Amino acid sequence: MLNYLGIQIGSLYFPTSILLITFLVLIGFFIYFLSRRRKNRQESREHSRGK
Repeated sequence: MLNYLGIQIGSLYFPTSILLITFLVLIGFFIYFLSRRRKNRQESREHSRGK
C-alpha cells in the first residue's frame, strides 16, 4: 500500500513540480518586466524635469 501511494505521489509530484517551476519562472519574468518599466518611467520623468 505504501509503495503504491509512493508511486501515486511521485507521478503526481513530477508534473506539478514542472508546472510550479514554469509558474515561478513566469512570475519572475513578469516582476522583472514590471520593475524595468517602472525604472524606465522614472528615468523619463527625470529627463523631462531636466528640460
